[in-house]
Amino acid sequence: MAAMEDVLELYEEEYDPQYPTVCFDEKPVSLIADVSPSQAVAPGVSARPDYEYQRNGTRNALLD
Repeated sequence: MAAMEDVLELYEEEYDPQYPTVCFDEKPVSLIADVSPSQAVAPGVSARPDYEYQRNGTRNALLD
C-alpha cells in the first residue's frame, strides 16, 4: 500500500522538464515457435493449423 501511495504522490507533483516523469506498464509475453508449418489437407481446401509449438521462455514487454 505504501508503494502505491508513493506513486500517487509522484503523479500529484508539478511537471519539471529537467526531471520528466516517465510511466510504463509491463506485460508478460510467452515466446513460442511453430514446430511444423500448416499443411493443406487437399487441393482447394484451406490448410489446417497445427497447434503444436515449442516454448522459448517468457519476457516482459514494457508498454508506454
